[in-house]
Amino acid sequence: MTCNNCGEEGHRRVDCTNPRKIICNNCDEEGHVGRDCPKPRDPARVKCRNCDEMGHSAKECPKPRDMSRIKCNECGEMGHWSRNCTNKGAGGDDDGFNATSGGGADYGSAPAVDTTQQLWKQDEPDISSGGGGW
Repeated sequence: MTCNNCGEEGHRRVDCTNPRKIICNNCDEEGHVGRDCPKPRDPARVKCRNCDEMGHSAKECPKPRDMSRIKCNECGEMGHWSRNCTNKGAGGDDDGFNATSGGGADYGSAPAVDTTQQLWKQDEPDISSGGGGW
């Protein structure tokens, strides 16, 4: 195994004793993450979290959403969002593909963050119309 931080053999990035490098997933330069990159986003480097193909985000994916990859934060089961959980309080965790984490080990992936924010915005109630206030 090769460390993704220092490039040395024999350990993983999480176990590396060298200072952690921050590398942009858009331009491969050190010192910033993709969402803070001053260069234009390269669409060819975006990986879809729905179909695993390169070139588009999950929000733009032409394929139907693969719900088997969604992990509920409420019960820990795969296949549904926590907002649709019928087994709330069953001890979910936060280590799969879900609306809050974006899932997987693709840390710092700006498209995933943008997609997650859009998913949440789709389900936000419209509070601008008034209704029962405080």
